[in-house]
Amino acid sequence: MGNTYTQCAIPVAAPLDVEFSLNLRFSTKISGWLHGRLREVSGEISKNSDGMQLLHVSAKFVKVPTIFGWVEKSVAPTNLTEFYGTFDPFWLNMGNGYGCPTSDCTPTSWLRNPSYSDKGMKEFALWLPIVNNKAVAAPTTWYMRTTDNDSTAKCSAITSEKLVGIVSTNATAYLPGPPSFNAADEILDYKVLAPHYLADGSEFLGTYDLMIDADYARCLYGFSSSPIKASISVLSESGTVQIATESIFERNNFIYLGAYGFKFSSPTIRVKLTQEKPKEVELPKEALKVEEKAAVILTPKKVNKIKTITCTKGKSVKKFSGTNPKCPLGYGKKI
Repeated sequence: MGNTYTQCAIPVAAPLDVEFSLNLRFSTKISGWLHGRLREVSGEISKNSDGMQLLHVSAKFVKVPTIFGWVEKSVAPTNLTEFYGTFDPFWLNMGNGYGCPTSDCTPTSWLRNPSYSDKGMKEFALWLPIVNNKAVAAPTTWYMRTTDNDSTAKCSAITSEKLVGIVSTNATAYLPGPPSFNAADEILDYKVLAPHYLADGSEFLGTYDLMIDADYARCLYGFSSSPIKASISVLSESGTVQIATESIFERNNFIYLGAYGFKFSSPTIRVKLTQEKPKEVELPKEALKVEEKAAVILTPKKVNKIKTITCTKGKSVKKFSGTNPKCPLGYGKKI
């Protein structure tokens, strides 16, 4: 960024290999999820001696592709016409076309991204075929914000005082909340959208990072305190698994998962958390039941009483012991 007598605040592309950190102090409590356009993200919420919250986030920059275009209403696809027909305010449907013609667009218009909502995702998806699935620019970005915490209501006792997680991507369109929980398959799904090609015609490769508090994950899944295993995969629009670089590790009670190098337009990021159940020990069939073992242990064994007798033969006197002692031949039992 330059600053001279004739130039001020000249924007430049941020280096993608440099980590940028942000430290904020809050008098108002924040908790739950953060989302943004970041890569290899980490963060934490703590308190200072005055009881104020301290938020620390570190991450690298990403490039986020953007699109712009214009289509005349008379030739616009039916699904786009029907979509804008439901829009309010009315000015979106004014004029003889949708979008913005090149001659009237400013760079600010080119760099506008869709809203963080289901409606914004749908709008962006409808425009991709119109612009030939190609971006017009890909500015570098470092962006982060809080999100609606309704998604953490199930585990509010755990999430009320701390950071639950951060979800970030370089996709043009995504939903700001945490990944949706598929209870039937016990997976977290995250949908992202971006043009398949950059302005130079090369394929745009995606990044996705998720850090999630291990205690929150245990509450969400109903896990015990045993270690949690994690896996991440990227599904293409056809449902096939894409080959992507994966990063999975745990640090400071947070599980970190990352997927890098996957292709767009509309892949699904799928996270699976699992935990091994305790192994049950199966006794042999011939083993005694507990009750039988106890009976054997507790029942005393009968012991025969030892008797002693005195036998005589003339002046010779001898004693013999046993359970049923008898005098030898020639001896008589002394009474």
